[in-house]
Amino acid sequence: MAEQSAARDVADARPASARSGIWFVMVLTAFEIGASIAIFQYAEGHGASDIGAYLWACAAPLIGAVVYFLRTRDLSGASIAILAFNALSALVAVIGRTDAKMLLYKDSFAIGLIGLIFLATVFGGRPLAYWFGQRFAGGGTREGDAWWEDMWDTYPTFRRSQRVITAVWAVVLLLEAVVKAIAIRLSDYQTGFVWDQILPVVAFVIALALTIWIAKRSQAEGMRRRDAARRESPTAK
Repeated sequence: MAEQSAARDVADARPASARSGIWFVMVLTAFEIGASIAIFQYAEGHGASDIGAYLWACAAPLIGAVVYFLRTRDLSGASIAILAFNALSALVAVIGRTDAKMLLYKDSFAIGLIGLIFLATVFGGRPLAYWFGQRFAGGGTREGDAWWEDMWDTYPTFRRSQRVITAVWAVVLLLEAVVKAIAIRLSDYQTGFVWDQILPVVAFVIALALTIWIAKRSQAEGMRRRDAARRESPTAK
């Protein structure tokens, strides 16, 4: 019963600072992603090579990681992931041919690799969904990060939901890569470029909707278990 009580305390102990800090992490994440895209396009437009543009784009998540660390005294797994994805894209871009349509194929290939990275983290350690979830649920605060970590340590259902969410993102990204490659193969460069811009948005919306659905189901299951534990506890009578 003491263990059940401790679990209830963890679930109900989300710090107020985590709730109020949501705007901070939304702005920080938008900066990391948006600035990466803007820097990449600016660098390419001013004569930088693809590899050079990708490397310059890495500045945004680096800055984001520093800002997050100064606020929480904790490394941001989300910032590290964004930085790693940029570096991976740069590596893919520099290998092999660099004609226009091949670059679209390379973008598809990079998305597929990122999907495989998501999938690999499902089976060991803490999955990628955990790190992105910590950023938003924790509000970019030290107390929020600690609360999210306690949730992982305390609830098997929470750990399972994070792995399922990560697997969902992996599957969506892999499907995006396959569909994008097929669309590029069956179209000219201009049409392929349009697909290259549209499909990531569609994939993101689908993955986000599934994430919210899974999270709500997991939360509802956790509440049912806590209510059952309260009813069974002698102190609740």
